[in-house]
Amino acid sequence: MLVLGEGDSAAPWSAQNAPSTTTTTTTTTPPPEPPSGGDGRFTSLGASTPEPASPLPSTGAMVIDQMVGNINGKPLYASDFLEPFDARLRAEAARLEPREWIRSTTKLIQTSLVDHVRDELLLAEFYANLEPEQRAGVLAYIQRLRTSIISKNLGAEALAEERLLETEGVTLEEKVKQDSERALILEQLRREVASKVVISYRDIERYFENHPEEFNPLATSRLRVIRVSPDDAETVAVALLASEPFADVAERFTTYNAAEGGALVIVQSADGASPRFFGPDALNDIASALQEGETKGPIEFAEDQWWIHFEGIDRPAARSLYDAQEEIEQNLRNQRLREEEQRFFNELLKRARISDLEVMVQRIVEFAAVRYLPGAGE
Repeated sequence: MLVLGEGDSAAPWSAQNAPSTTTTTTTTTPPPEPPSGGDGRFTSLGASTPEPASPLPSTGAMVIDQMVGNINGKPLYASDFLEPFDARLRAEAARLEPREWIRSTTKLIQTSLVDHVRDELLLAEFYANLEPEQRAGVLAYIQRLRTSIISKNLGAEALAEERLLETEGVTLEEKVKQDSERALILEQLRREVASKVVISYRDIERYFENHPEEFNPLATSRLRVIRVSPDDAETVAVALLASEPFADVAERFTTYNAAEGGALVIVQSADGASPRFFGPDALNDIASALQEGETKGPIEFAEDQWWIHFEGIDRPAARSLYDAQEEIEQNLRNQRLREEEQRFFNELLKRARISDLEVMVQRIVEFAAVRYLPGAGE
Protein backbone atom coordinates (compact mmCIF):
# COMPACT_ATOMS: atom_id res chain seq x y z
CA MET A 1 0.00 0.00 0.00
CA LEU A 2 1.21 3.47 -0.84
CA VAL A 3 1.10 5.83 2.12
CA LEU A 4 2.54 9.24 2.83
CA GLY A 5 3.53 8.37 6.39
CA GLU A 6 4.32 5.00 7.92
CA GLY A 7 2.13 1.89 7.92
CA ASP A 8 -1.33 1.74 9.46
CA SER A 9 -3.04 -0.97 11.44
CA ALA A 10 -5.93 -2.74 9.77
CA ALA A 11 -9.28 -1.04 10.10
CA PRO A 12 -12.51 -2.88 11.05
CA TRP A 13 -14.13 -4.84 8.25
CA SER A 14 -17.73 -5.74 7.53
CA ALA A 15 -19.11 -8.93 6.04
CA GLN A 16 -21.15 -7.37 3.25
CA ASN A 17 -21.85 -9.06 -0.07
CA ALA A 18 -19.66 -12.06 0.61
CA PRO A 19 -19.72 -14.38 -2.45
CA SER A 20 -21.15 -17.85 -2.31
CA THR A 21 -18.80 -20.48 -0.89
CA THR A 22 -19.99 -23.06 -3.42
CA THR A 23 -17.16 -24.50 -5.52
CA THR A 24 -17.02 -27.02 -8.35
CA THR A 25 -14.77 -30.09 -8.16
CA THR A 26 -13.29 -31.78 -11.22
CA THR A 27 -11.40 -35.03 -11.06
CA THR A 28 -11.57 -37.42 -14.00
CA THR A 29 -14.38 -35.64 -15.84
CA PRO A 30 -13.87 -32.56 -18.05
CA PRO A 31 -14.30 -29.19 -16.30
CA PRO A 32 -17.70 -27.53 -16.59
CA GLU A 33 -18.33 -24.58 -18.86
CA PRO A 34 -18.06 -21.12 -17.27
CA PRO A 35 -21.35 -19.68 -16.00
CA SER A 36 -23.42 -17.83 -18.55
CA GLY A 37 -22.51 -14.14 -18.62
CA GLY A 38 -19.30 -14.78 -16.61
CA ASP A 39 -15.76 -13.80 -17.48
CA GLY A 40 -14.63 -17.28 -18.37
CA ARG A 41 -13.05 -18.12 -15.00
CA PHE A 42 -14.26 -20.75 -12.59
CA THR A 43 -13.01 -22.80 -9.66
CA SER A 44 -12.54 -26.41 -8.61
CA LEU A 45 -11.36 -26.64 -5.03
CA GLY A 46 -13.55 -29.33 -3.53
CA ALA A 47 -16.19 -28.87 -0.86
CA SER A 48 -14.06 -29.07 2.28
CA THR A 49 -13.12 -25.86 4.13
CA PRO A 50 -10.18 -26.58 6.50
CA GLU A 51 -8.85 -24.20 9.10
CA PRO A 52 -6.22 -21.87 7.61
CA ALA A 53 -3.76 -22.80 10.37
CA SER A 54 -3.47 -26.36 9.00
CA PRO A 55 -2.52 -27.72 5.56
CA LEU A 56 -5.36 -28.81 3.31
CA PRO A 57 -5.98 -32.51 2.92
CA SER A 58 -5.67 -34.18 -0.44
CA THR A 59 -8.95 -33.56 -2.32
CA GLY A 60 -8.29 -34.78 -5.83
CA ALA A 61 -9.19 -31.27 -7.01
CA MET A 62 -7.95 -29.52 -10.12
CA VAL A 63 -7.41 -25.89 -9.17
CA ILE A 64 -8.19 -23.33 -11.84
CA ASP A 65 -9.40 -20.19 -10.05
CA GLN A 66 -11.73 -18.94 -7.36
CA MET A 67 -13.52 -15.66 -6.74
CA VAL A 68 -12.78 -14.98 -3.08
CA GLY A 69 -14.76 -11.78 -2.57
CA ASN A 70 -15.49 -8.37 -4.01
CA ILE A 71 -14.52 -4.76 -3.39
CA ASN A 72 -17.26 -2.30 -4.26
CA GLY A 73 -18.70 -4.85 -6.68
CA LYS A 74 -15.33 -5.62 -8.29
CA PRO A 75 -14.56 -9.34 -8.00
CA LEU A 76 -11.25 -10.47 -6.55
CA TYR A 77 -9.83 -13.74 -7.89
CA ALA A 78 -7.32 -15.84 -5.98
CA SER A 79 -4.98 -16.40 -8.93
CA ASP A 80 -4.73 -12.67 -9.70
CA PHE A 81 -4.07 -11.84 -6.05
CA LEU A 82 -1.37 -14.52 -5.69
CA GLU A 83 0.43 -13.81 -8.96
CA PRO A 84 2.99 -11.33 -7.49
CA PHE A 85 3.92 -13.88 -4.81
CA ASP A 86 4.03 -16.95 -7.06
CA ALA A 87 7.81 -17.55 -7.05
CA ARG A 88 8.10 -16.86 -3.31
CA LEU A 89 5.24 -19.19 -2.35
CA ARG A 90 6.58 -22.01 -4.53
CA ALA A 91 10.07 -21.68 -3.07
CA GLU A 92 8.81 -21.58 0.52
CA ALA A 93 6.49 -24.53 -0.07
CA ALA A 94 9.54 -26.57 -1.09
CA ARG A 95 11.58 -25.77 2.02
CA LEU A 96 9.05 -25.24 4.84
CA GLU A 97 6.93 -27.70 6.75
CA PRO A 98 3.26 -27.46 5.64
CA ARG A 99 2.05 -25.95 8.92
CA GLU A 100 4.85 -23.38 8.94
CA TRP A 101 4.12 -22.56 5.29
CA ILE A 102 0.42 -22.06 6.12
CA ARG A 103 1.28 -19.67 8.97
CA SER A 104 3.75 -17.69 6.87
CA THR A 105 1.41 -17.53 3.87
CA THR A 106 -1.57 -16.50 5.98
CA LYS A 107 0.40 -13.59 7.45
CA LEU A 108 1.56 -12.50 3.98
CA ILE A 109 -1.96 -12.66 2.57
CA GLN A 110 -3.51 -10.79 5.51
CA THR A 111 -1.09 -7.87 5.15
CA SER A 112 -1.23 -7.80 1.35
CA LEU A 113 -5.02 -8.03 1.23
CA VAL A 114 -5.44 -5.02 3.54
CA ASP A 115 -3.06 -3.05 1.31
CA HIS A 116 -4.88 -4.20 -1.83
CA VAL A 117 -8.30 -3.22 -0.49
CA ARG A 118 -7.07 0.19 0.62
CA ASP A 119 -5.49 0.87 -2.77
CA GLU A 120 -8.70 -0.14 -4.53
CA LEU A 121 -10.74 2.20 -2.34
CA LEU A 122 -8.33 5.08 -2.91
CA LEU A 123 -8.38 4.58 -6.67
CA ALA A 124 -12.17 4.41 -6.71
CA GLU A 125 -12.36 7.59 -4.64
CA PHE A 126 -9.90 9.35 -6.94
CA TYR A 127 -11.89 8.55 -10.08
CA ALA A 128 -15.23 9.30 -8.41
CA ASN A 129 -14.16 12.89 -7.75
CA LEU A 130 -12.81 13.65 -11.23
CA GLU A 131 -14.45 16.22 -13.46
CA PRO A 132 -14.83 15.25 -17.16
CA GLU A 133 -11.90 17.43 -18.21
CA GLN A 134 -9.78 15.93 -15.44
CA ARG A 135 -10.51 12.43 -16.72
CA ALA A 136 -9.06 13.46 -20.06
CA GLY A 137 -5.99 14.73 -18.23
CA VAL A 138 -5.53 11.38 -16.46
CA LEU A 139 -5.74 9.51 -19.76
CA ALA A 140 -3.16 11.89 -21.22
CA TYR A 141 -0.89 11.33 -18.20
CA ILE A 142 -1.11 7.54 -18.60
CA GLN A 143 -0.25 7.83 -22.30
CA ARG A 144 2.75 10.06 -21.48
CA LEU A 145 3.89 7.53 -18.90
CA ARG A 146 3.68 4.74 -21.47
CA THR A 147 5.61 6.81 -24.00
CA SER A 148 8.27 7.60 -21.39
CA ILE A 149 8.81 3.93 -20.57
CA ILE A 150 9.15 3.09 -24.26
CA SER A 151 11.51 6.01 -24.89
CA LYS A 152 13.89 4.67 -22.26
CA ASN A 153 14.25 1.59 -24.46
CA LEU A 154 15.27 3.39 -27.67
CA GLY A 155 11.64 4.06 -28.50
CA ALA A 156 10.97 0.41 -29.29
CA GLU A 157 7.82 -1.05 -27.72
CA ALA A 158 8.98 -4.63 -28.29
CA LEU A 159 12.34 -3.91 -26.65
CA ALA A 160 10.63 -2.26 -23.67
CA GLU A 161 8.35 -5.28 -23.27
CA GLU A 162 11.27 -7.69 -23.40
CA ARG A 163 13.36 -5.72 -20.91
CA LEU A 164 10.49 -5.33 -18.43
CA LEU A 165 9.77 -9.06 -18.53
CA GLU A 166 13.44 -9.80 -17.84
CA THR A 167 14.00 -7.24 -15.07
CA GLU A 168 10.60 -6.94 -13.36
CA GLY A 169 8.56 -9.87 -14.63
CA VAL A 170 5.78 -7.61 -15.98
CA THR A 171 4.56 -6.62 -19.41
CA LEU A 172 4.61 -3.07 -20.70
CA GLU A 173 0.90 -2.62 -20.04
CA GLU A 174 1.24 -4.05 -16.53
CA LYS A 175 4.11 -1.64 -15.82
CA VAL A 176 2.10 1.32 -17.06
CA LYS A 177 -0.85 0.23 -14.92
CA GLN A 178 1.31 -0.20 -11.81
CA ASP A 179 3.09 3.14 -12.14
CA SER A 180 -0.02 5.13 -13.04
CA GLU A 181 -2.06 3.66 -10.18
CA ARG A 182 0.78 4.39 -7.76
CA ALA A 183 0.82 8.02 -8.86
CA LEU A 184 -2.98 8.36 -8.64
CA ILE A 185 -3.09 6.82 -5.16
CA LEU A 186 -0.42 9.21 -3.95
CA GLU A 187 -2.32 12.11 -5.47
CA GLN A 188 -5.50 11.05 -3.67
CA LEU A 189 -3.60 10.81 -0.38
CA ARG A 190 -2.09 14.24 -1.00
CA ARG A 191 -5.53 15.73 -1.58
CA GLU A 192 -7.33 14.08 1.30
CA VAL A 193 -4.58 13.57 3.88
CA ALA A 194 -1.36 15.54 3.40
CA SER A 195 -3.11 18.83 2.69
CA LYS A 196 -4.84 18.64 6.08
CA VAL A 197 -1.71 18.07 8.16
CA VAL A 198 -0.16 21.29 9.46
CA ILE A 199 2.70 21.40 11.98
CA SER A 200 3.15 24.73 13.76
CA TYR A 201 6.34 25.96 15.40
CA ARG A 202 4.54 25.80 18.74
CA ASP A 203 3.91 22.09 18.13
CA ILE A 204 7.65 21.63 17.63
CA GLU A 205 8.49 23.60 20.79
CA ARG A 206 6.00 21.62 22.86
CA TYR A 207 7.43 18.30 21.71
CA PHE A 208 10.97 19.47 22.48
CA GLU A 209 9.96 20.55 25.98
CA ASN A 210 8.07 17.32 26.72
CA HIS A 211 10.83 14.93 25.53
CA PRO A 212 14.06 16.18 27.13
CA GLU A 213 15.59 12.69 27.16
CA GLU A 214 15.66 12.66 23.35
CA PHE A 215 17.65 15.87 23.03
CA ASN A 216 19.65 15.90 26.27
CA PRO A 217 20.45 12.21 26.75
CA LEU A 218 21.94 11.01 30.01
CA ALA A 219 25.57 9.93 30.21
CA THR A 220 26.42 6.24 30.37
CA SER A 221 29.15 4.67 32.51
CA ARG A 222 31.06 1.70 31.06
CA LEU A 223 32.56 -0.85 33.40
CA ARG A 224 34.10 -4.23 32.69
CA VAL A 225 34.17 -7.03 35.25
CA ILE A 226 36.25 -10.16 35.58
CA ARG A 227 34.84 -12.80 37.88
CA VAL A 228 36.64 -16.14 38.18
CA SER A 229 36.92 -19.01 40.60
CA PRO A 230 39.92 -19.04 42.96
CA ASP A 231 41.57 -21.68 40.72
CA ASP A 232 41.78 -19.18 37.81
CA ALA A 233 42.58 -16.09 39.88
CA GLU A 234 46.37 -16.43 39.63
CA THR A 235 46.26 -16.79 35.83
CA VAL A 236 44.14 -13.65 35.54
CA ALA A 237 46.41 -11.71 37.89
CA VAL A 238 49.50 -12.65 35.86
CA ALA A 239 47.84 -11.58 32.60
CA LEU A 240 46.85 -8.21 34.02
CA LEU A 241 50.31 -7.63 35.55
CA ALA A 242 51.75 -8.32 32.10
CA SER A 243 49.72 -5.36 30.83
CA GLU A 244 47.40 -7.51 28.73
CA PRO A 245 44.30 -5.38 27.93
CA PHE A 246 41.62 -5.79 30.56
CA ALA A 247 38.95 -6.43 27.93
CA ASP A 248 40.99 -9.25 26.38
CA VAL A 249 41.48 -10.95 29.74
CA ALA A 250 37.78 -10.57 30.55
CA GLU A 251 36.86 -12.05 27.17
CA ARG A 252 38.91 -15.15 27.95
CA PHE A 253 38.11 -15.75 31.61
CA THR A 254 35.15 -13.91 33.10
CA THR A 255 32.03 -15.74 34.18
CA TYR A 256 30.27 -12.43 34.84
CA ASN A 257 28.15 -11.38 31.84
CA ALA A 258 30.36 -13.66 29.78
CA ALA A 259 28.40 -13.19 26.55
CA GLU A 260 29.39 -9.51 26.61
CA GLY A 261 32.95 -10.09 27.74
CA GLY A 262 32.14 -8.79 31.22
CA ALA A 263 30.90 -5.44 29.88
CA LEU A 264 28.49 -3.47 32.03
CA VAL A 265 26.81 -0.27 30.85
CA ILE A 266 24.88 1.89 33.30
CA VAL A 267 22.87 5.03 32.49
CA GLN A 268 23.49 7.93 34.82
CA SER A 269 20.65 8.91 37.14
CA ALA A 270 18.46 11.74 35.87
CA ASP A 271 18.61 13.53 39.24
CA GLY A 272 22.41 13.66 39.18
CA ALA A 273 22.87 10.98 41.82
CA SER A 274 25.59 8.39 41.39
CA PRO A 275 24.42 5.38 39.38
CA ARG A 276 24.20 2.01 41.06
CA PHE A 277 26.37 -0.58 39.37
CA PHE A 278 25.83 -3.64 41.56
CA GLY A 279 23.21 -4.82 44.00
CA PRO A 280 25.62 -5.77 46.78
CA ASP A 281 27.03 -2.71 48.57
CA ALA A 282 30.47 -4.29 48.84
CA LEU A 283 30.91 -4.26 45.06
CA ASN A 284 28.90 -1.12 44.35
CA ASP A 285 30.91 1.00 46.79
CA ILE A 286 34.17 -0.06 45.13
CA ALA A 287 32.83 0.57 41.60
CA SER A 288 31.45 3.99 42.54
CA ALA A 289 34.83 5.11 43.88
CA LEU A 290 36.75 4.27 40.68
CA GLN A 291 38.04 6.95 38.32
CA GLU A 292 37.99 6.56 34.55
CA GLY A 293 40.66 4.06 33.48
CA GLU A 294 41.17 2.74 37.04
CA THR A 295 41.05 -0.97 37.98
CA LYS A 296 40.38 -2.53 41.39
CA GLY A 297 41.08 -6.14 42.28
CA PRO A 298 41.34 -8.88 43.13
CA ILE A 299 38.27 -8.55 45.33
CA GLU A 300 37.08 -11.61 47.22
CA PHE A 301 33.29 -11.80 47.05
CA ALA A 302 30.76 -14.65 46.90
CA GLU A 303 33.58 -17.23 47.00
CA ASP A 304 35.07 -15.88 43.76
CA GLN A 305 37.77 -13.38 42.80
CA TRP A 306 36.69 -10.12 41.07
CA TRP A 307 38.38 -7.30 39.18
CA ILE A 308 36.45 -4.15 38.23
CA HIS A 309 37.70 -1.77 35.56
CA PHE A 310 36.07 1.62 34.92
CA GLU A 311 36.39 2.09 31.14
CA GLY A 312 34.86 5.55 30.97
CA ILE A 313 31.78 7.73 30.66
CA ASP A 314 30.04 8.51 27.40
CA ARG A 315 28.47 11.96 27.40
CA PRO A 316 26.31 12.46 24.28
CA ALA A 317 26.15 16.05 23.11
CA ALA A 318 22.93 17.87 23.88
CA ARG A 319 20.89 19.16 20.94
CA SER A 320 19.21 22.54 20.88
CA LEU A 321 15.72 23.21 19.59
CA TYR A 322 17.31 24.82 16.55
CA ASP A 323 19.30 21.65 15.79
CA ALA A 324 16.37 19.30 16.33
CA GLN A 325 13.45 21.22 14.83
CA GLU A 326 13.53 19.60 11.37
CA GLU A 327 13.62 16.10 12.84
CA ILE A 328 10.79 16.93 15.26
CA GLU A 329 8.68 18.41 12.49
CA GLN A 330 9.12 15.29 10.32
CA ASN A 331 8.27 12.95 13.21
CA LEU A 332 5.16 14.93 14.08
CA ARG A 333 4.14 15.06 10.42
CA ASN A 334 4.49 11.29 10.04
CA GLN A 335 2.47 10.69 13.19
CA ARG A 336 -0.35 13.00 12.11
CA LEU A 337 -0.32 11.60 8.59
CA ARG A 338 -0.94 8.15 10.05
CA GLU A 339 -3.79 9.48 12.18
CA GLU A 340 -5.33 11.39 9.27
CA GLU A 341 -4.96 8.42 6.93
CA GLN A 342 -6.73 6.17 9.43
CA ARG A 343 -9.56 8.68 9.74
CA PHE A 344 -9.86 8.93 5.96
CA PHE A 345 -9.83 5.14 5.49
CA ASN A 346 -12.50 4.72 8.14
CA GLU A 347 -14.70 7.13 6.18
CA LEU A 348 -14.09 5.18 2.96
CA LEU A 349 -14.89 1.90 4.67
CA LYS A 350 -18.22 3.22 5.93
CA ARG A 351 -19.30 3.82 2.34
CA ALA A 352 -17.65 0.76 0.78
CA ARG A 353 -19.16 -2.62 -0.06
CA ILE A 354 -16.48 -5.13 0.88
CA SER A 355 -16.61 -8.86 1.53
CA ASP A 356 -15.54 -10.04 4.96
CA LEU A 357 -11.76 -9.76 5.19
CA GLU A 358 -11.22 -12.90 7.27
CA VAL A 359 -13.31 -14.97 4.88
CA MET A 360 -11.35 -13.64 1.91
CA VAL A 361 -8.03 -14.44 3.60
CA GLN A 362 -9.16 -17.98 4.40
CA ARG A 363 -10.30 -18.62 0.83
CA ILE A 364 -7.03 -17.34 -0.64
CA VAL A 365 -4.98 -19.45 1.79
CA GLU A 366 -7.02 -22.54 0.93
CA PHE A 367 -6.56 -21.89 -2.78
CA ALA A 368 -2.80 -21.31 -2.30
CA ALA A 369 -2.40 -24.47 -0.25
CA VAL A 370 -3.96 -26.62 -2.96
CA ARG A 371 -1.89 -24.89 -5.63
CA TYR A 372 1.53 -24.83 -3.94
CA LEU A 373 1.80 -27.48 -1.23
CA PRO A 374 3.10 -30.79 -2.58
CA GLY A 375 0.30 -33.36 -2.75
CA ALA A 376 -2.41 -31.05 -1.39
CA GLY A 377 -4.40 -31.05 -4.60
CA GLU A 378 -3.95 -34.68 -5.58
